[in-house]
Parts: sequence; structure tokens; C-alpha cells
Amino acid sequence: MSTGTYIGTAKVVEDTDGELLLEFDVETLNQMGWDEETMLEWIIDEEEITLREAKNGRDKTESISKG
Repeated sequence: MSTGTYIGTAKVVEDTDGELLLEFDVETLNQMGWDEETMLEWIIDEEEITLREAKNGRDKTESISKG
């Protein structure tokens, strides 16, 4: 399992249906090995949010610090 802590940039945007989405910058997506089709699992605790790629066959966990 590959783990690491990364600081990246994302902004909250609203789609045409009024759903809120996180839009990551290209540098963050490249660093994480993600693209716009990557499904993520969110694990939220008091001090950090952990995003994990939710694809079958890959168990890659990365953390992005709040703040």
C-alpha cells in the first residue's frame, strides 16, 4: 500500500443540477495519479480528511490536510 501526505488545491463548484463538487487543480490530480473519472472514498476525522481511490484492484490511500 502506498501512503503519503500531500497538500493540494481544490475548489467547490456547482454543477448544472445544483450538486456541489470538488474541482482539483491539474498538479494535484497528476501528483495523486487521479483523473476526472476517479471515484474517491472520503474518511473524515477531527484533524484531516483522507481520500482514497475507490476502484477495485487498487488500494492507494493519500491524505490531504485541511486548512
